[in-house]
Amino acid sequence: MELGIMELRKYLYLLALHEGRLEEPTDVEIELTRASLIRGKICELLSRKKKKENYAEYYLAGMFSLIDAILQKTINEMVAELPRFAARIRK
Repeated sequence: MELGIMELRKYLYLLALHEGRLEEPTDVEIELTRASLIRGKICELLSRKKKKENYAEYYLAGMFSLIDAILQKTINEMVAELPRFAARIRK
Protein backbone atom coordinates (compact mmCIF):
# COMPACT_ATOMS: atom_id res chain seq x y z
CA MET A 1 0.00 0.00 0.00
CA GLU A 2 2.82 2.42 0.79
CA LEU A 3 4.28 1.99 -2.69
CA GLY A 4 1.01 3.15 -4.25
CA ILE A 5 0.92 6.22 -2.04
CA MET A 6 4.54 7.05 -2.87
CA GLU A 7 3.86 6.78 -6.60
CA LEU A 8 0.82 9.02 -6.22
CA ARG A 9 2.91 11.59 -4.35
CA LYS A 10 5.46 11.59 -7.17
CA TYR A 11 2.79 12.40 -9.71
CA LEU A 12 1.35 15.08 -7.45
CA TYR A 13 4.79 16.67 -7.17
CA LEU A 14 5.00 16.66 -10.94
CA LEU A 15 1.57 18.25 -11.28
CA ALA A 16 2.54 20.90 -8.74
CA LEU A 17 5.47 21.90 -10.93
CA HIS A 18 3.09 22.91 -13.69
CA GLU A 19 0.27 24.24 -11.48
CA GLY A 20 -1.42 27.34 -12.81
CA ARG A 21 -0.16 27.03 -16.38
CA LEU A 22 -2.68 27.48 -19.15
CA GLU A 23 -0.47 26.78 -22.16
CA GLU A 24 0.92 23.43 -23.21
CA PRO A 25 4.47 22.71 -22.04
CA THR A 26 7.19 23.13 -24.64
CA ASP A 27 9.47 20.29 -25.74
CA VAL A 28 12.23 21.76 -23.58
CA GLU A 29 9.95 21.86 -20.53
CA ILE A 30 8.88 18.27 -21.14
CA GLU A 31 12.50 17.12 -21.37
CA LEU A 32 13.47 19.10 -18.26
CA THR A 33 10.58 17.52 -16.38
CA ARG A 34 11.59 14.07 -17.60
CA ALA A 35 15.19 14.71 -16.55
CA SER A 36 14.05 15.86 -13.11
CA LEU A 37 12.02 12.66 -12.65
CA ILE A 38 15.01 10.57 -13.69
CA ARG A 39 17.24 12.46 -11.25
CA GLY A 40 14.67 11.89 -8.54
CA LYS A 41 14.55 8.17 -9.20
CA ILE A 42 18.35 7.91 -9.27
CA CYS A 43 18.58 9.72 -5.92
CA GLU A 44 15.91 7.45 -4.47
CA LEU A 45 17.65 4.29 -5.69
CA LEU A 46 21.01 5.47 -4.35
CA SER A 47 19.47 6.22 -0.96
CA ARG A 48 17.88 2.78 -0.83
CA LYS A 49 21.21 1.17 -1.72
CA LYS A 50 22.82 3.10 1.15
CA LYS A 51 20.00 1.89 3.45
CA LYS A 52 18.63 5.38 4.10
CA GLU A 53 15.14 5.44 5.58
CA ASN A 54 14.05 8.77 4.12
CA TYR A 55 14.33 7.81 0.45
CA ALA A 56 11.32 9.97 -0.46
CA GLU A 57 13.29 13.06 0.56
CA TYR A 58 16.13 12.00 -1.70
CA TYR A 59 13.64 11.58 -4.53
CA LEU A 60 12.34 15.10 -3.95
CA ALA A 61 15.83 16.57 -3.84
CA GLY A 62 16.66 15.00 -7.18
CA MET A 63 13.35 15.95 -8.73
CA PHE A 64 13.50 19.55 -7.59
CA SER A 65 17.13 19.97 -8.68
CA LEU A 66 15.88 21.37 -12.00
CA ILE A 67 12.92 23.35 -10.70
CA ASP A 68 14.51 26.70 -11.52
CA ALA A 69 14.95 25.69 -15.16
CA ILE A 70 11.46 24.16 -15.39
CA LEU A 71 9.73 27.21 -13.92
CA GLN A 72 12.13 29.62 -15.63
CA LYS A 73 12.70 31.49 -12.38
CA THR A 74 15.71 32.01 -10.19
CA ILE A 75 15.85 30.46 -6.75
CA ASN A 76 15.59 33.98 -5.27
CA GLU A 77 12.38 34.65 -7.20
CA MET A 78 10.87 31.38 -5.99
CA VAL A 79 11.83 32.04 -2.37
CA ALA A 80 10.27 35.51 -2.60
CA GLU A 81 6.98 33.90 -3.72
CA LEU A 82 6.83 31.44 -0.80
CA PRO A 83 4.87 33.73 1.58
CA ARG A 84 2.15 34.26 -1.06
CA PHE A 85 2.05 30.53 -1.79
CA ALA A 86 1.74 29.71 1.92
CA ALA A 87 -1.09 32.22 2.29
CA ARG A 88 -3.01 30.56 -0.56
CA ILE A 89 -2.60 27.15 1.07
CA ARG A 90 -3.96 28.40 4.40
CA LYS A 91 -7.21 29.65 2.82
